[in-house]
Amino acid sequence: MKGRTHHAVMGILAAVIQRQQTGEGQFIDISMTDAAFSLNAVAGAAALADGQTQKLEGGMLNGGTFYDYCQTKDGRWLSVGSLEPQFSAPLCEILGLGDMKSLATSQKPEHQQALKAAIGEKIAVRTLAEWRELIADVDASVEPVLTIEGAAGHPKLKARGGVTMVDRGDGVMQKQIASPIWNYKMRVYDAAQKMRLPKREPHERR
Repeated sequence: MKGRTHHAVMGILAAVIQRQQTGEGQFIDISMTDAAFSLNAVAGAAALADGQTQKLEGGMLNGGTFYDYCQTKDGRWLSVGSLEPQFSAPLCEILGLGDMKSLATSQKPEHQQALKAAIGEKIAVRTLAEWRELIADVDASVEPVLTIEGAAGHPKLKARGGVTMVDRGDGVMQKQIASPIWNYKMRVYDAAQKMRLPKREPHERR
């Protein structure tokens, strides 16, 4: 969606504002290719302005540092985004790697790879459930990689109505991902419940 409707909506809103301010309309041309390419802000700037070639697991955000995914004992995954010192310090403490705190802010690839390996080894000895319990009250920018079902049942999404029930057209209510725009969801989606799934004809394949 980031390479399609995200940019289309911004273009439409910008055109509406310009029309309101100047009375002049705009023709909006949105290309999925253009939009997706523009999302390479960091790597694109480094390559085009500074001649830096992007390499697999060679950058700060693509595996070249400890900013990565680590597999747990039961084959699940934790995302580790603890780049800033206020996050990396508590992460190292909870993993028993307090003596490696300084490596988190080092620019040397060998330091980053050493810390990355150590974090991976520590995380691999416990299950995802065990890690979720251990990091629940730790602000270390470490989160579990959830399934759709797991995410739908997360307290935050449940509290904000991330999943709603919609009449599919035959009186049967069906779960559906809700609109993420809270005001819209409150005024139209949840209150009116006017949205309906298209009715299936008998000959349609299921």
